[in-house]
Amino acid sequence: METRSRLLNPKWRDAMLEHGYNGVAQVAMRLDNTYGWAATTSAVDGRLLEDVAREYLLNDALRERMAAENPLAVKRMADRLVEAAERGLWDAPSGLVESLRDVAGRLDDAVEGQCCMRADAGSGEAAVFPFSAILGQEEMKLGLLLNAIDPGIGGMLALGDRGTAKSTTVRALGQMLRLAGLEMPVVTLPLGASDDRVLGSLDLEAALVHGEKRFAPGLLAEAHSGFLYIDEVNLLDDYLVDLLLDVAASGVNHVERDGLSVTHAAHFVLVGSGNPEEGELRPQLEDRFGLAVHVRTIRDADTRREIVRRRLAFGDDPAGFCAAWHAQDAALAARVCAARDRLPGSNSGRRSSTGSSAWSSRRERPATGERSSSRGQPAPTLRLPAGHRSALATSGQSR
Repeated sequence: METRSRLLNPKWRDAMLEHGYNGVAQVAMRLDNTYGWAATTSAVDGRLLEDVAREYLLNDALRERMAAENPLAVKRMADRLVEAAERGLWDAPSGLVESLRDVAGRLDDAVEGQCCMRADAGSGEAAVFPFSAILGQEEMKLGLLLNAIDPGIGGMLALGDRGTAKSTTVRALGQMLRLAGLEMPVVTLPLGASDDRVLGSLDLEAALVHGEKRFAPGLLAEAHSGFLYIDEVNLLDDYLVDLLLDVAASGVNHVERDGLSVTHAAHFVLVGSGNPEEGELRPQLEDRFGLAVHVRTIRDADTRREIVRRRLAFGDDPAGFCAAWHAQDAALAARVCAARDRLPGSNSGRRSSTGSSAWSSRRERPATGERSSSRGQPAPTLRLPAGHRSALATSGQSR
């Protein structure tokens, strides 16, 4: 078969990879063609798709080589194979499908990084798509802004279609908050993270090199007084869900392991996103979110055209695009600060999120927004508590 003679032919593969970005794109296009044949005929042996998955995506060395040239094409390959398995086009082992999902998730950052490198690469920083330039997801943006203004709202759950800029919007929020001088880091919790990475563990380098017993903070420490973001939250391992529930309820992370006993504050705004068609969200975790929005694919042709235009402009000149939107992001950041100061009971000039009043339990001061069902029911329109409507109105952000 042509697909096997090319995709699984080392000589053809190596010849394609010699062409860098375009060569990897050709490999992904060949898999697209195979997917099309599998979807419309019965001529594609499922074992061929499994062989492709293991050869290109589960082979760490080859995958990293390809991703270094064209991460978007490699991610598309992973998504294609997962989609084929979900449609029953091949009888894929469940563990293999989960591995492919994990690969696709880890490639998200590589895709963003390739498009986002600043023109002044010497700075070592990556440009982030501006928050103000994101179109069509106004409820999600509003929910994030409300939580930045008052973390006591209790976070946000954003369920909906793939490819609707959920991850991009959350990352953009972090950049915009830095313009406001707010110490609210945005930390991503990967699906495959170990409990050591989440909770923290013994610093092995300090132990082996210096003979010191030192604590290496985990993601919960990094997210303290900021946002902890979980993409595909409905696919999160049950063990990690239990850990998050314990820490979110107490605001404290206590670590006992490797001869260490460490306790530190862990107040964070929990933000989760995902596609409800891929799995249900545990009710205990769903109850931890104060607000919920349903994120839908943009259907309006003019809006979609403008989204594509902005994304292309950003890819061509990240630094110039960010500079063009800097004023809008800075103005929005200033209004967020003004809204924080105008909330009832707030202290004037409040710029830090570490105060206990900012993290009051949602059980003590509930928001009136309603949560959506993780079983795919659309969330109702996001509604604001009266205090937040007043704060936003006086800062120029009422809807």
